[in-house]
Amino acid sequence: MSRSFQCLLLLVLLGPGSVKSSPYWSSKDTSVGPAEGGDLIRIRGSGFALIPEREIYCRFSLSNFHEQSLADFVDNSTVVCKTPLWLHAAENVSFNLFSQPDFPILYTGIGHDWFLYFENLRGLAQASEGPASGGYNITIHGFGLDAADSGSYECLFYADGSQMSTSVIVLNSSTALCMAPAWGLDHYGKRLPGKPPMDMVSGVNISLMHLNKTVSCGKTPCYLSFFFYSLWKGIDIVDINTELVASLVGGQEITVVGWGFLDKDRYRCEFVDGSESHCSEPVFATSPREIRCLTPSWNHGDFVADVFLRIVNESDPGNCQAGNYFFPAVGAKLQIIAALTNISSVSSPASGGTEILIRGVGFNANSKYTCKFQDITVNASVLSEELLRCTSPHWYQESRSFDLHVFTESGLALLGCSNCWFTYYENVIDITSMSNRSQGPATGGGNLTITGFGFHLSGRQYTCIFSSDLWEESLTSQATVVSHLQMSCSLPSLFGRYSAAITHISLQSTNGSVPILPGPHGESEYVSLCAVDACSFRYLPLWHSLETKQLCATGNEMITISGLGFVKNDSMYVIQSQNSTDLTTEYCNVVNATLLVCKIPALASAYQNLSIQLFEGPEAIDGPSSNQLDIVPCWSSFNVSYGPAIGGVSVAILGAGFKDMSDFYGVMSSTATVNMTIHVVDSFRLYFVTPRWPDVEDDVKVIVKNLLQGVIQYDGPVGLDTFRQQRCWFSVQPSSVPASGGTTLTLTTFAMNLFESLYCDFVINSTRMNSMARRISSELVECEVPQWGAQHTASTVSLSLFDSNNATIPFSLGDGSSSSKSLLIYQVFNGSQTEPKAFHVTGEEIFHVYGYGFKPGDLYICSFVLENVFEVWSETSFAFSTTEIVFKTKFWNHSAGSNALLKVFRSAGGNMGELIADSNPQLIAFHEIVTSIVPTRGSARGNDVITVQGSGFSTDYSYICRFNALSVEAVIVNLNELMCRSPTLLHEEEGIFGFSVLRNDSIKIDRFVYLLNFTSGNNHYEIGADLTFKYFSEWVSFDPFFADRIGYIPVPECPKVYLSGFGFQKGAQYQCLISMGARTAIARAFFVNTTIIEMIAPEWDLVTDSHQYVTNKTNLTLTKSFSPSQGTEWSVVYGGNGSTLPDRTALWIVQINKRPAYDLVHQNTTAIVTSESQDVISIEFATNLRSGVDNNQEQIQTESDQKVTFEILKGYSRMFEVPPNIDTNGILTFKTWPYSFGNTRLCVVLRDDGGTLFGGIDATEPKCWDLIVNPRYLGDYFSFAQSSLEILENSETQVLDRFFIKSPMGLYKDILHNFSAAGDSNFFETEPFVSEFSRLTFKCYPYVFGTTSISVSLSFYNSSDGQMHSHHQDLALNVIAVNSKPSFELNESRIHIEIIENECVTEFCSFPDLVISKYPGPHDLPTTSNMFDWEENDQKVTFQFNNVLNTVFEEPPVMSIDGTLSFKLLPNVFGNISLSLTLKDDGGTENGGIDISDSKEISISIKPRNNQPSFKLNCPQEQWTLNCSKDCTSNISHGCFAKIKISENCIDCEPSDRIIDGCSRHYFIQSFATDIFASAQNLESERNQILSFQFAPSSNELFKDFGTPQLSPEGSLSFCLAQDKHGTAIFQVSLSDSGGTANGGIDSVGPISLTIRVEPVNQPPSFKVAAQTDFGSNVLHLWTSSGQSRLEGFLVDILNGHADWTGRDLEAVQSHTFYVETDLSYFVQAPEIDANGTLTLEVREGMSGVFNMSITMADNGRTDDGTVNPEDPGRNGINVTQTCKVVMSDGYLRLSGAEAPGTYNMSERMGDATSLSAFLGVGREYVRDGGTEYEVMVGSVKGLVATYNLVYGAIEGGGYELPSGRRIENATLRRRNYGQQASLRVEEAGITVVGLEYDARHPLVREGFFFDLVEPENVTMDLEGNSVIQLGIEAVRYKAYPEETSWREGEGDGGLFVEDKNVSRVSTNCHPICRNATL
Repeated sequence: MSRSFQCLLLLVLLGPGSVKSSPYWSSKDTSVGPAEGGDLIRIRGSGFALIPEREIYCRFSLSNFHEQSLADFVDNSTVVCKTPLWLHAAENVSFNLFSQPDFPILYTGIGHDWFLYFENLRGLAQASEGPASGGYNITIHGFGLDAADSGSYECLFYADGSQMSTSVIVLNSSTALCMAPAWGLDHYGKRLPGKPPMDMVSGVNISLMHLNKTVSCGKTPCYLSFFFYSLWKGIDIVDINTELVASLVGGQEITVVGWGFLDKDRYRCEFVDGSESHCSEPVFATSPREIRCLTPSWNHGDFVADVFLRIVNESDPGNCQAGNYFFPAVGAKLQIIAALTNISSVSSPASGGTEILIRGVGFNANSKYTCKFQDITVNASVLSEELLRCTSPHWYQESRSFDLHVFTESGLALLGCSNCWFTYYENVIDITSMSNRSQGPATGGGNLTITGFGFHLSGRQYTCIFSSDLWEESLTSQATVVSHLQMSCSLPSLFGRYSAAITHISLQSTNGSVPILPGPHGESEYVSLCAVDACSFRYLPLWHSLETKQLCATGNEMITISGLGFVKNDSMYVIQSQNSTDLTTEYCNVVNATLLVCKIPALASAYQNLSIQLFEGPEAIDGPSSNQLDIVPCWSSFNVSYGPAIGGVSVAILGAGFKDMSDFYGVMSSTATVNMTIHVVDSFRLYFVTPRWPDVEDDVKVIVKNLLQGVIQYDGPVGLDTFRQQRCWFSVQPSSVPASGGTTLTLTTFAMNLFESLYCDFVINSTRMNSMARRISSELVECEVPQWGAQHTASTVSLSLFDSNNATIPFSLGDGSSSSKSLLIYQVFNGSQTEPKAFHVTGEEIFHVYGYGFKPGDLYICSFVLENVFEVWSETSFAFSTTEIVFKTKFWNHSAGSNALLKVFRSAGGNMGELIADSNPQLIAFHEIVTSIVPTRGSARGNDVITVQGSGFSTDYSYICRFNALSVEAVIVNLNELMCRSPTLLHEEEGIFGFSVLRNDSIKIDRFVYLLNFTSGNNHYEIGADLTFKYFSEWVSFDPFFADRIGYIPVPECPKVYLSGFGFQKGAQYQCLISMGARTAIARAFFVNTTIIEMIAPEWDLVTDSHQYVTNKTNLTLTKSFSPSQGTEWSVVYGGNGSTLPDRTALWIVQINKRPAYDLVHQNTTAIVTSESQDVISIEFATNLRSGVDNNQEQIQTESDQKVTFEILKGYSRMFEVPPNIDTNGILTFKTWPYSFGNTRLCVVLRDDGGTLFGGIDATEPKCWDLIVNPRYLGDYFSFAQSSLEILENSETQVLDRFFIKSPMGLYKDILHNFSAAGDSNFFETEPFVSEFSRLTFKCYPYVFGTTSISVSLSFYNSSDGQMHSHHQDLALNVIAVNSKPSFELNESRIHIEIIENECVTEFCSFPDLVISKYPGPHDLPTTSNMFDWEENDQKVTFQFNNVLNTVFEEPPVMSIDGTLSFKLLPNVFGNISLSLTLKDDGGTENGGIDISDSKEISISIKPRNNQPSFKLNCPQEQWTLNCSKDCTSNISHGCFAKIKISENCIDCEPSDRIIDGCSRHYFIQSFATDIFASAQNLESERNQILSFQFAPSSNELFKDFGTPQLSPEGSLSFCLAQDKHGTAIFQVSLSDSGGTANGGIDSVGPISLTIRVEPVNQPPSFKVAAQTDFGSNVLHLWTSSGQSRLEGFLVDILNGHADWTGRDLEAVQSHTFYVETDLSYFVQAPEIDANGTLTLEVREGMSGVFNMSITMADNGRTDDGTVNPEDPGRNGINVTQTCKVVMSDGYLRLSGAEAPGTYNMSERMGDATSLSAFLGVGREYVRDGGTEYEVMVGSVKGLVATYNLVYGAIEGGGYELPSGRRIENATLRRRNYGQQASLRVEEAGITVVGLEYDARHPLVREGFFFDLVEPENVTMDLEGNSVIQLGIEAVRYKAYPEETSWREGEGDGGLFVEDKNVSRVSTNCHPICRNATL
């Protein structure tokens, strides 16, 4: 239907125009807005009216995120849209308009297609107050928040000048969680008007900060004010922090902790017990979070008081209840209990048992109390309300001090004790063992085991103290603590103390240097370990070293023995060889407790490796394993004591002991040594021939040696072992020496005096020099050669040797002698003194060589040696003096370096002749030189090749070329040439640069110049000036490569030209020449920097006839001048045509097209408005069109003939029937389609035909404006796009665009006025609303459903009638119900379930009240609609678990509807399990409904419980006896009993390779225990536990040496029995694992009873024969005349079995019998021995001889198998037999054991404990043998040294003359043991025996003397041919001991001797003491 329209054109802002044909947009009025949206944006464009239904969208996009809003149409050129809510992080997003959701509208503008969303806040999402304690989240709502950058946010809380910041968690773009700070920690609260005191608050402001910037509230007001209110959380007790407990006496300070307390108000703590209330005194808060109150006193205890905090009412401050309560955050209660005051006992021994009285207040007799000693708790007894009693328990830890605590039955500690500090101190209760209580070695060793309580394992030292009455100081040893209950202490060494009995052992503990007093009151400083009678102990002496190892055969030697514990003043020590006939000393002298000195007698012959033993009486003393002596031959003199040094003299050596010896040799020795061969003459003589001797004329020592014996000892007079020598010299070395002197000559001499002064004399003709000689040995003399060559020419001289008396020492070779020896002195030079030591390779340099012995007048020449090649290097030269030669160098044609060796020669015709010696070789250094470089100039661009000429360049060095400060590496071409490239000048200007060459980057090489002298021909090198290199600047390129023909003008299309190069100078002026043929133009140029010149292009006038400018190719030349105004010439800068690069100077001169321009008819036109029309519309749009303009916007004439046209960027094309167009006159025309309206954006450019070559511009910038076509009113009706609407429950806001359709029949008489809509208020949360552009919006309440209607009205004004009209329609709306998600709440205090392993296995476990509430739908939601059942209460719900593990539950968990959880577990399962619980309703999921709630977690922690370990016993019946009860072979229970039966000392034990160290009595059963598991089921989870068996008790005497039995984790049983122990040990054996007992676990099984029975085994008896004589061990000496005799103590050390460490017989209960078997023909009747070891016998008269006596001891124990003794059926026990040798004599002393003809050893000994009556017929007993030693002292005897005080007398090889004149031949005095201590002295008058007091146990001590000696030549022989010596004896004196202290003189013999005292010859009746002497 066609209609006719009248067009009304409105020009908005600037005037009329014509409308384009397609819509577009070009600008918007704002590009920034908050992320919450809602800002209006006005978008400008054109053709908007042409868009169908004017459906225009504003779209905001970022990556894949899009938000859009429907724009409101304003007119054809303007739309307005609201920014949508940006649901993402605030960002700069792209912006565009769309006509459909996906059809963009043309954008023609610049810089408006973006939009910046900034983040903003809406406000707090919760109540604006919270507790001042902080720690909770404050939810802030906003928009555009960045969750990915959450760490960059912080919340700032500030008020009153202070602030606090906290962290922020950004959940999403609209929600942030801000952590509330503990504001009340540092800020006091305030009273706010209108609020009660208990609601004290602090108002703060909150700012959300992002990247240190405040996030604003956008354009919506928001308030981030927050109020912190005070609160308190409870109380803390200051002095006991673990329990809220106070004593009834009060006075405890409690701390009320809170936040934000007021600083100006006072507070009270109120304590309420039922109706009784007590208040504390008013106090101020000590800080914003702390108030301290004192508890009141109570008249009763054991109750709980509620604690309240009140603010004091200052109007009634004394009334506690008048104050306002300050309600706590959590309830606070205080337990009031009894109080302590002090304790009676503050210490106790660690063994416990001390009674402690505890005083206090309020003890309740009906209550139970306990005393806690650290971790040990004992019950306390209530004695009264003020008194408790406890007894200290055993303390099994180290002693210490601690607070003693008392607890109530409920576990509360009583308070108030002012003195409850309690101390345990260590104490000793027993000493359990000592290795040997009766005796021990002097070296110490052996341990005491000390048992007690409280010992410290660390931090405290313990010392055992051993004391004796004989010591001034006690011995100590460090104790080792084994445990808190046991320590051990080793027996210390005696060191230098005498042996003594120990009388006391004690223990002392120290901490540092401070004694710890162990007594409860400090009454003792040590703990006594044993009583005096229990500490009887004696140290045994020992000897450890023999100082004298070798003795001379001539005798006269002393032996020194070192040891420990020698007895003080004891003189019974003697030394014997193991074969007693070899060596016996007299008694040794006790020097001190560690040293003995013993004297040997004379010996007849030599021995090797003679073993010796030290005795104390008859007992051998422990000593070293190596105790041997060597008795060696000796010599004393020789017959000739002098001879010539050249040797050849025979000399005899006199000595002894040479018999049967050979292989002698000798040494002559003083400061030198000469060997010689020695020959044997006989046993007393040797001889040798003297060798050549090199020592001084003096006596030299002669040493005699033997190949086997080594050095033969000299035993003669002092000084007779030397030999006299004579002197001479016979050689000199070296035979030639340098003239420089200082050489040491070595002269070989004989017999020179070591200390006499000698001189060396050097002589030739009349020239003479000498030097002092020095002796270096007996053969060698050294003298130093003088500096001969300093004054004399080198030559051969004569060398002589003189002594200090100027006497010549002759020179001799053995075939004659002379006075001197020839010596060659040769020339020498010192290379190190050469000056100079470095030269240039050019030669012609003077140098000096210094030396000695040069011959003036002789020619010399120098050579340089390089790699062993000699080369002449100097001119020949005469010696300047004997010490100096001057040379001149020659050119050196080699590389530089310091490896040239200088040599000097005598010249031989100009060549090298005789080499002169060099005393100090010198390496000469050569320096290279530089002479020139080529070229000497180059471009600043660098990289020019520079050739450096010179000489001596070496490949051993590196070189660089330096140009001023610029350096480049040089390359060695050859010896005389380097090459380098010039560096580029990047920052330097052109100019002259200094040039040099450096070696190794540091040493500058000299430059030399070669000078030519044509007159003299003396051409040479000299050091010249440094070289230079000239840089000239160069330009290499320019940009751009063209210039505008009209020259430079400041428009974008007209560029400057920049020349690039190197070395440009700042002070120079530059210009450019542009030329083509004859045409030339000059362009200005300017210095920018050293590499850039800026050129201003000139005007170029070359045109064609048609006035069309052509492109011209010109040449560009750069010139420079420093003062052009003063006529300085311009010089061409290298580059351009001079360059090697082609065409780089071709500058193109071009015509660059300039931008066209036009003027708008109406300036600043932004929009053209018109109405719908079917006619073409024309508008004058532009004027003054120009094809090209300059900087002043004027037409450029050269472009005036160009053509211009307008181009329109199309808008919304569907609007226009005839598209918009602008002709060359600037007229805009267009035509719209009928009924088309709207607005569109049009953009216009003016384009010329000049093109864009060379950067030309042929178009203007786009000009954009809006073309608006307004619609015309069509009518007054509308309809809905849909007849009805249907949405889902809980839908968001509904936005329905284009929902209203206008009727085309109507005609808008005027503009639209208003749409309106309405709906049921119970349905709509947001009322329906219709915009003027037909958009319907509304939102229903949440959880509302059902049907309703929306009433829509359209109101408009009709100009025809001047009335308002309206049109009304109803729209049906159906809200479909959707099932809401169910929900439930768990009881947080019960959802963390803890159970123990295997608790819920046999039956179900139930846990009620896990669910607090459950809802099938929404609940507690605020709504204004009350007509709907949105809670869905009619639905049914059930609980269900997700993903339940079938490896944990035997029956899966079930949650009942009332919230009870039930399940049943599999056995042996533990760990942490999380159950996921959901609630399901029956509402279904239709239309997106949700019937399952969110899941919530219930955690089950199954704590592991250790299972009881298990094992079985394996009881095989093998050769040992092992019995087990039947309970032992199944799982072990308490009914298991095992028994083991073995024999003493494990004699029947099975051999085992598992032997305990040192144990030979080892019992071992493998697999005694089997099936040993940490759990009965052998669970995998417990297989890594550590298993161990324990035995109780921990010790037993049967195993005391090696600890208790051990049962290994593998089941092997082992133990080691103590020696000789038997009995029964019962052990309780249990198995433990490492799983512990936590959670009711069981970590042990048992105990079982293990009985070990050690059966006794009869041990063999033992005894010793006491009689020991010179004939050997077990020898009994009897006399024929002795008759009947009774020998008590004949047998000693009689034991029925073994002895323990104390010496006690372990089988003492047995009896024994001795049996004697012997030759009865010697006795009247058979000898008998009683049980005590006493021998009774009667000797048959006239019998003598040697025979054996067999003695058998038998006990009455049982044998091994219980049968009778197989050796003697009449005996039940075990027997042992020893054989005693019996020597029966007829009364004469016998000579026995003669070792060599003529030498006799005579000895006898009495028997021990022999009765005198058996020999002498008197009734008195003789003194018992004490086993000590005696000394033999020799006086003046011919042939022995008289000065020895204590030596052994010896006469060998000669006779002894008595005073009577008779002689004794070959007699020897030997050492022997015998009964009474005595001294035997040989004097001129005879031999005297002197008795000394000995032992307090014997009643009499006597003495006597020998007065005559019968010589051997008339000796009487006995029947066996043995010699008999008769002795006479006479008694002298005696005394009774101990009552008598002085000797009785002249009172007879005390009954000692026979009645006939005048007998001078005694034979058969000789007293036994006579037979103890050895002669």
